[in-house]
Amino acid sequence: MLDYIVLAEFDINQGSVIRYQHPAPIPNVEPGIIASYMLPEGGHNRSSDSTYFIVNRKKSKDLLTDIQKIISDQSGFLSQRYLTPQRMEQIKAFSLKKPAIDVKLFQILDLKWISFYSDLDNRQLTFKVVVRNDREFTLVVCDTNQDKNISLEIKSHPFLNFTHYQGTKKFSFQNEKGNIFGVELSAGSDFNIQDLAQIIYFSPYNQVDIELTQTQNTFFFNSQMKNKLDTKAKRGAIVKALAIGSKNKCVLESFKKVINQVLECIFEVEDLQKTPEQNLNNIKTIITQLYEASNSQDVYKAIPQADYIKRRVYHQIGKNLADINDPGLYKTVDKVFYGNKSKVCIPQVLNSDEIASTSIKKFVLKFGERTMLIYDSLLSEKRILFSGALEFSADEIQEFAIACASLISPILGPGIIQKLHPYAALSNLDFLEETGYIAGVTNPMFKQRGNWHDVCCEIDIGKLKVSRTKDFYVYEQEKYYNLDMDFIRPLIARIKSHSINDEELKRAFESYTLLMLDLAFKDDPLSISLSSSGGNNLNNNSIVNRSEELTHENEKLQDLLYQRIRRFQKTNLYKIQRFLIKFKEQDYKSNINLALIETLLRKLRISREISSEKEVLSIFVHINRYLQDEDAVTKLLYLLPNSREGIVAIAQGLFSPNEEVERLTTEILKKIESTEAGKCFISNLNYFFMLKYQYNLYHKDIAINK
Repeated sequence: MLDYIVLAEFDINQGSVIRYQHPAPIPNVEPGIIASYMLPEGGHNRSSDSTYFIVNRKKSKDLLTDIQKIISDQSGFLSQRYLTPQRMEQIKAFSLKKPAIDVKLFQILDLKWISFYSDLDNRQLTFKVVVRNDREFTLVVCDTNQDKNISLEIKSHPFLNFTHYQGTKKFSFQNEKGNIFGVELSAGSDFNIQDLAQIIYFSPYNQVDIELTQTQNTFFFNSQMKNKLDTKAKRGAIVKALAIGSKNKCVLESFKKVINQVLECIFEVEDLQKTPEQNLNNIKTIITQLYEASNSQDVYKAIPQADYIKRRVYHQIGKNLADINDPGLYKTVDKVFYGNKSKVCIPQVLNSDEIASTSIKKFVLKFGERTMLIYDSLLSEKRILFSGALEFSADEIQEFAIACASLISPILGPGIIQKLHPYAALSNLDFLEETGYIAGVTNPMFKQRGNWHDVCCEIDIGKLKVSRTKDFYVYEQEKYYNLDMDFIRPLIARIKSHSINDEELKRAFESYTLLMLDLAFKDDPLSISLSSSGGNNLNNNSIVNRSEELTHENEKLQDLLYQRIRRFQKTNLYKIQRFLIKFKEQDYKSNINLALIETLLRKLRISREISSEKEVLSIFVHINRYLQDEDAVTKLLYLLPNSREGIVAIAQGLFSPNEEVERLTTEILKKIESTEAGKCFISNLNYFFMLKYQYNLYHKDIAINK
């Protein structure tokens, strides 16, 4: 839960110093840098302050390098990263000596299970793992009677996956050559193929937000500072700050109250009449107790269990389905921290690129229509600085920096966390080397150095200073300026009339960003082959191509947004999105990959004519085939955020003149509704869609079941 607890204080002779780190010093970070983050510049003018900061973060250039390694799988990069020594020992020791006489093998061609080798041949099968080196191992099926291997071999691969068909004892595997094999167990079989599958299965897809964007020593910190007057002190006041650090971003905000309580205890036990060693021993006792209580089993269980795809879906429906017994968006733990009883509320659905909750409404009210200039700067990866007058605390300034990142997340995450510096100090200027950043500062020197930033947002007066170098365009002269104004002005009016909340405002920006991303991919010569998706291939095996027609409205939008899209396509943020498409291609499910499904949905959202009725039918066939279980439904819902019309892109097939498309649409919606998360999405359909869907369910049920 908590990895580090750090106490810092201001010394009149040495400045900001670290007094104590528990349980050990933070690796690869100088104590002076940590102290400067915990005690923000100008903090002596305020009674309290707070900062968020990240240490040992992965730089954007290193992130892109890792992306290239993952795509090409150079030198077993993923295997080294995801296979722990314990896992390798498990693999090496694995061998099923018991003959599997109740196992049938199939080869799967075009989703049809064709007998490959079964117990009807009166032979006994054994599964074993052959380890060739630390990064390569193969699952082999053996014929124990003849003491030879059968030609079914599944080699380790960074994206190797298996599918369990719900309610059955059927499993399918895909080997590195793209061949699909099926295994079926008899009803009474005690052969535990799930254990077998887990040994050879290590898809890092759902860990991309954690494992890809962080290093082993990346930690997220929240620091609370207090400034107390004391006539006994040399400068008339004592300034201390207490920070907690964790790999789990979700816990930072949860412990704010606890940190303040413990910091008060530290002030109380410290006596200037005692020796520094005596005071330090008392402080160590308090911090040790906080560390042990925070890492107790009951608190640790409150860490979110769902991966980032599920978290995003659960966030949309307002339920944490990862825990059936407690589906709330927060888990509350009552705990005593050094004599103070506190409630720790840990969010369960925080997005992967969120550090803390923030208010976009407050942000838009502060900058008004100029919010869209900041938004545009984000998409073109500019250097954005948030600064304020001396009376503004670091806590107030960093709130705007975090809200700024929320304008384009989670649509363009991961990658945003690499750019976000809620509080930046002069002691560490490494972030200036990034191609684009979002930083909050209290030192006026940052604002004065015009070559350090492209956009300076002064929150005290709500104005922006924009660099006028040759690399920065004039926003007001862009073709999409009026489009941005048409988007933001109604939102500002609704904020002022109190008719929109933060969640609705965030969804509006998500929708606007997703539209731009759809058009960017549409304009990108990205081609995904469907040769491995089994039958019914779409026209010319290209999902995204320049010849595709758009609706008249989207065609006009693409023309207006042309320059924005071009700039965005040159950014690291876009390169990461391209990588995610490539990554999802490897997430095999029922012989259809997630990247294909995402692209088909994009076609449904932005295309006027998808070239032919046959192609429309093929799209719905692929989507229906993909939905083999609840996990597939969850991933589909992840690709259909409520901010972008939700499942309307699919539901519109209910009104297709093609009866088969209508039947498939009804079957897809029925599969979606069969899951708890899907029920919430279905309930958001408007009256006409719902009426047609219900009619089809009750009047065409026989046809659907067929």
